[in-house]
Amino acid sequence: MRRSPRALLTSSQLTARIARGDRRSLTRVRQTILRSRKQAAGVQQRFDSLVAHNPDAVYSLDRAGRFVSINAACERYSGYRADELLGTSSLAVIVPDDAARVQEHFLKALAGVAQDYEVAIVHKSGRRVELQVTNIPIVIDGKCVGVYGVAKDITLRRRLLDLTRPMSTTSSVEGQVKLILGAMREAVPYDSGGLYWVDQDARLLRPNTLVAATWVSSTLETFEIPLDKGIMGAVACSGQGELVNNAHLDPRTIYPPDAVVACEHLVVVPVGVDGRVVGVFYVARRSDPPFSERDFQVVQLFIGHAAAAIEKTYLFEQTRHVR
Repeated sequence: MRRSPRALLTSSQLTARIARGDRRSLTRVRQTILRSRKQAAGVQQRFDSLVAHNPDAVYSLDRAGRFVSINAACERYSGYRADELLGTSSLAVIVPDDAARVQEHFLKALAGVAQDYEVAIVHKSGRRVELQVTNIPIVIDGKCVGVYGVAKDITLRRRLLDLTRPMSTTSSVEGQVKLILGAMREAVPYDSGGLYWVDQDARLLRPNTLVAATWVSSTLETFEIPLDKGIMGAVACSGQGELVNNAHLDPRTIYPPDAVVACEHLVVVPVGVDGRVVGVFYVARRSDPPFSERDFQVVQLFIGHAAAAIEKTYLFEQTRHVR
């Protein structure tokens, strides 16, 4: 059966239908663009979050090596605020001896080759910070427009490595304690520190080596602490380190009779070997800022690393004195 022919559209009807189709097409295009923008915004937010909340330093440099963007870790590692770093050359914070080598790595990254290397920077306070750095080229439309950098603070690892050899070759406990304190100072600033040996027979902590401790008392270097007294005695008995800020207010604290202490923050850790507490190591500050939980962990790390070497040297010294 033949179908009846469709009525022909007038020009105005045809124009209206095309317009309706165009509007639907434009609507679909707009929706597609909006979805793409939302997706791109989501990707950018994820990237921004990765950079902003990264515990490592993440930054970008332009082709001249100037900071274009940095995250909070960059400020923490360097001690400089964002407004002090942005627009300045990255070489400005590099220790002079490393500057030429860092520039070589930067140029290789600009040439499209990712780089991994270690470098030292100078913190705003003047201390040295060791970093493990990865440089990655930023390529847009086939051209390298700059370099991304990711830097991890390896200062503690380097200090521990640097400590290992001299600890094993130093023939006195006093020398070892001074090595530890020297290596630790950049990671945990302090005013004084030292080591007490545990004398179980006499139930005393006897001072072995105290460094810069006379600000507490002129007699501190001969002041023996009963094992059942003071924060250090508590650490020796429990085998557990303690972080005690405002230690001068702690009821357990004991000082020599002539001591005048307005403020003291303490980190005290046991020197343990094979499950035995053979000594107590401490660092102190005579003013703010207080020690942080990270400071406490760093001191524990150093002493845990060095404890066996300290006891070995102490036993050697005792044997030599007996002879």
